[in-house]
Amino acid sequence: MKKKALTGILVASMLGMMLTGCGDNKEVTKTDDTKVEITTEKESEATETVVEETTEVETEAPTEEVKADFLTENGLTVTPNGSMTIPLAVMNTDDMIDVPITTSVETVASSEEGYSDTTLKVDIDAKAAAGQYYTCNVSAFDRYTGTSYESKPTSLGTNNGSMHENVVVVDVDGTQYDCALTADMNMDSNYVQHVTVTVHHPSDYNGVVFVFGGQTATQNTAYNAIDTSKTFTIADYSDVFIDGQYFFTATDK
Repeated sequence: MKKKALTGILVASMLGMMLTGCGDNKEVTKTDDTKVEITTEKESEATETVVEETTEVETEAPTEEVKADFLTENGLTVTPNGSMTIPLAVMNTDDMIDVPITTSVETVASSEEGYSDTTLKVDIDAKAAAGQYYTCNVSAFDRYTGTSYESKPTSLGTNNGSMHENVVVVDVDGTQYDCALTADMNMDSNYVQHVTVTVHHPSDYNGVVFVFGGQTATQNTAYNAIDTSKTFTIADYSDVFIDGQYFFTATDK
């Protein structure tokens, strides 16, 4: 379902105060090239000489079949959750302004049997915008196929016998998952803008990826021209859902 509300204006405070902040996230990969050395001694009865025979065996981790990954295939990188400074768009322009944000993603069991809710929370320090009005883009998609949860809504019967309306059905290796996207935003008394985006999905589905970034006037025009009468991937509208955007998941991967 197309989310008009998510591209609304986020109002910055008029305090004229500039704050900055950033997060530094590093990932360390450890490689273990373990070799096992087996030594046997054989004694010849005739010559009574000892022959040492050494065999090196290289251990390899078992190969695990991995699903096709839209992120990897398209060279997209997941940003670790935390505090950082990113550019958001100045309202009705293509200009950008750096604004500190803090993100988190969490998956919890839903009240509906067999379903879970994965939620992105973004806290935006509106004071740092120094009186500017700014706009942002918030969305979500399937990591295996790239299918946007803003694609054409449909209906699907669920395993618990109910019928889900206005959901986007994602097909991953022949298995269908119905996903629904909702969002909300508000500002507190400390001029922190809280953006919450939730995807309701089957509990055995782990493909939710969130999109967050600035939405310029040019991108807003392109967004409003999206054909939501059919299923599409974020690559079909990369100028809206990829260019200048950040990607977040519950596992930071």
